[in-house]
Amino acid sequence: MPIQVAHVVPLAARIGGYERQALLLAGAQGAAGPPASLITHASHARRLRHRTGSLTLHGVAWTLGRASASAIDPAISSAQVLHVHAVDPFSAAVVARGRRRGVPAILKIATQGDAQRYADPHAFPPEVAAVRRLEPWRLRRQQRLMAKAWSVLRDCERFIALSSAIEEELLGVGIARERIERLPNAVVVPASPVEIRRHAERAIYVGRLEGRKRLGDLLDAFSIVRAAHADAQLHLVGDGADLAELQRRSPEARFHGSIDDPQPCLAQADVFVFPSEREGCPNALLEAAAAGIPCIATAIPGVTDWFDATMMRLVEPARPDLIAAAWLELWSDAARRRALAQAARSRVERVADIRIILEHYQQIYLQLASDAAEV
Repeated sequence: MPIQVAHVVPLAARIGGYERQALLLAGAQGAAGPPASLITHASHARRLRHRTGSLTLHGVAWTLGRASASAIDPAISSAQVLHVHAVDPFSAAVVARGRRRGVPAILKIATQGDAQRYADPHAFPPEVAAVRRLEPWRLRRQQRLMAKAWSVLRDCERFIALSSAIEEELLGVGIARERIERLPNAVVVPASPVEIRRHAERAIYVGRLEGRKRLGDLLDAFSIVRAAHADAQLHLVGDGADLAELQRRSPEARFHGSIDDPQPCLAQADVFVFPSEREGCPNALLEAAAAGIPCIATAIPGVTDWFDATMMRLVEPARPDLIAAAWLELWSDAARRRALAQAARSRVERVADIRIILEHYQQIYLQLASDAAEV
């Protein structure tokens, strides 16, 4: 029996990993059964509306860490399960209101470190780190919001860990193992893989341009490869706080900004490079593997939980020399690139195809809705 699900997406103004997952899952659920809905900030809903198609979109006014119950209640009135896509005070406000109505919640931990940070009463969100000395009032307010949010979210009925590291983190902050499910993100696997060309001239990265992605390592690796092959290209698709600095560091790299659908760019790539030091389960890497692009990625949880060395060229984090060596190794070896790409694409089809992930979630939704009905 299909379940009515409301997806809670705190920061849908920027379309990053968990926002894309919410849209993908809600769309697939709506196609298979009752239309799913999305709940986000009112200001973000206005920007998101053109992306949601036939999905029901609820915008809830959110000011200084508060949302009125009268704004949340209509958004959750028909929901049987809340699917929360990030740890956030807004998410906690919706979950708290759902709890009053007996609506169970699933909380997906999108990034390694999120649960640990919210469970620590002395922690602060990354976005205020740079200004905490100049604005202590802001830090204190954020800490209070985080502590209050975790006091609600820690009681969610089920947690989704995108990696083994996130699972261990949840255990470490007191979440019982039986409440945790480890699942990758979902992806739509294209009908046909991209063409494997003679040389790996064109590398691509898709994702946020921010510190933990270690894109400076990628630019340094690009310089090494260009010294051997002047025709090497590096394309970066995405936006973020580090854009201007990265452009300054490497005028030769091509920055495309944020693109709603990166598939056309991926189709032109010879190799996908992912240098991040910390992830949940990276959407962009899944999409590249699903498209049949050979990948070079750092050997971190969230990558190695789902892929091994027969599927991707895995390298140690923070080692631009190893990224460059992997790219150069694959440059003229089309057979090796084809074998990696085929193995990774097969793996995605087996564990992360949207139909498989949707079936897993449907089983969780049914169990939670059944348990709630018995209370």
